[in-house]
Amino acid sequence: MSSSEAIRTENPAGRLAAMAGAGEVDVVILGAGINGAGLFRDLCAQGVSCLIVDKADFGSGTSAAPSRLIHGGLK
Repeated sequence: MSSSEAIRTENPAGRLAAMAGAGEVDVVILGAGINGAGLFRDLCAQGVSCLIVDKADFGSGTSAAPSRLIHGGLK
């Protein structure tokens, strides 16, 4: 598995089997929100082998919520 390959399957047992075959990684990131995904991207760009784990789909939790904030642009 390459350092930036995502393990995507709907079957939790299939996910565990795929992760078990991944071998060793340098960093495990828990949470695939905006911060976890950004950290994953940056570390992979530097050649660090990473595994990112989330209980749901990437960016589907708090990162998907609008937080009642509206960005009006920069002035």
